[in-house]
Amino acid sequence: MKTKKEKQLKFGNILGQCYKDFRVAKGFSQKEAASDDISISQLSNFENGRTMLTSDVFIATLQNINVTFLEFQNLYNKRLEPNDILLFNTEVSEAYMSRNISKLEKLLSIITDKISQVPNKKKFKLDKIKIQSLIASLDSDFQVSKSDINFVKHYLYALKEWGQYDIWLFRHCFLLFDFITTADLAQKMVDPTSINNDLHYTKHAMFQTLNNIISVSINDKMFSLAEKYINYLENSNIHEYYLYDKLTLRYNKAMLAYKRGNKASIETLKECKRMFEFCDCYYTANLIAQEIKNL
Repeated sequence: MKTKKEKQLKFGNILGQCYKDFRVAKGFSQKEAASDDISISQLSNFENGRTMLTSDVFIATLQNINVTFLEFQNLYNKRLEPNDILLFNTEVSEAYMSRNISKLEKLLSIITDKISQVPNKKKFKLDKIKIQSLIASLDSDFQVSKSDINFVKHYLYALKEWGQYDIWLFRHCFLLFDFITTADLAQKMVDPTSINNDLHYTKHAMFQTLNNIISVSINDKMFSLAEKYINYLENSNIHEYYLYDKLTLRYNKAMLAYKRGNKASIETLKECKRMFEFCDCYYTANLIAQEIKNL
């Protein structure tokens, strides 16, 4: 096992190299990147992994080369070993979308091993429960323990600020909860006092989560909850960039109308199917076709 010093050294080397690669790719000299925030020698030492920068100076030097923190984090994650946790989460999403239960079980085994090595890391345990929830949604015989359900529920209830990770976690785990818990947590998630609600990627994650909750609520005949969040999304002015979310909302609204007795809404459902097909979203179009067939 690597020592703490070795891990810090590796961390510093990757950070510095990622920064240098961005700086060179953007056409900035060390003098331009350092600006008035840091000396050229300090920047050189950072790029070569010999020293670290304080967080405020690091953010300033990123701004000096016109790189956002998210862009930097993306490159940093790609430079880590393949089992880095953020890349790991991407694998989880891809396995779920392809309904690959075997891959999800393999990833569950990997995260379980990580927990055995670092038992006090809460994030690993949350990731484990998220994978379990995804498997349970695909395999009715797979059971998530009550203690794990309570663990993730208590984590979400304790949040004072919801970020992208928390919204994704809720999106993948809300099927584990009862109706009242889901409704309560959804309300906490959309709290207008949240400082992250104006971030585009947080909004996108929230739109996707609410559309999922709406769909499940309609299937479970919880029409009041579905209507509440249909109204919320319609008043959120979903940007045209998020066409998939807008189409899904339109589909959910038509499905709610159909389940309430408006049989003419089936034409809107079929039109949504055609639009998803037009956009090459065949996985979603096939799901819609099956739902329409079952009506």
